[in-house]
Amino acid sequence: MKTAFVLAAGLLSVISATAFAQNGAVDQVLADNAAIRHDTHDIRADRRDIHHDSASIAAEKRDIAHDKHVVTMEKRDARHDQRVEDALVAKGDLKDARKLDRARRHELNEAKIAARDVRHDRREISAERTERAHDKAALADERAERRAEVAKRNHDAAHIH
Repeated sequence: MKTAFVLAAGLLSVISATAFAQNGAVDQVLADNAAIRHDTHDIRADRRDIHHDSASIAAEKRDIAHDKHVVTMEKRDARHDQRVEDALVAKGDLKDARKLDRARRHELNEAKIAARDVRHDRREISAERTERAHDKAALADERAERRAEVAKRNHDAAHIH
């Protein structure tokens, strides 16, 4: 009788341990699912940020192209003013030549400032592109981590049955 009682107690303990192990596995799968949902949320947020960064970089590139065009036009106007000034000096009209010289110098100074701004903007875009590349690498790492968590979750779920 004692051996039957011991066997029954052992059988009950094994059954309860199995049920307890399954509850632990279920809890583990639920925890894994929560982690996966959190990672998915983070990945989507990172993708939105990268997309926004790409759009702002494209807009800044358009602005730079416009600014470069403005610089080119100002330099062209300055060269034209130089030719007109040379013609006035050749005719002996020094007063108008001085006015054109001041205007030409002013335009060249504006072109110089605009060119400096273009160089500055290009450096900023370069930094933003580098940052975007780092963000893309971090996103790839997060996606790999999520894939690993999904595999772990699937492995834990396989042990439930």
